[in-house]
Amino acid sequence: MKTTLTIKVDDKVKRKAEFLFDSLGLDMNTAIELFLKESIAQNGFPFDISLNYNQKTKDAFEEAEKIAESPDNYESFDSFDELMKNVFREK
Repeated sequence: MKTTLTIKVDDKVKRKAEFLFDSLGLDMNTAIELFLKESIAQNGFPFDISLNYNQKTKDAFEEAEKIAESPDNYESFDSFDELMKNVFREK
């Protein structure tokens, strides 16, 4: 027995997915059913979902934490223009 599943998705996402699935010889229904079956088989998403960040992003988070912990140790600015003048040393 089959049942109907109604979802809302952005038009662009739908069109791109339809193009991709068509290129693979699938229609949207088959692709979604494959996703659901594989999710059940994996007992989770059939792909990694994580908050893994590259080293540059991790460093930025660490720096932000240090600034939040000791804001007086860091220079602050009253405006974006003031910040940019400091960046380009146009004091």
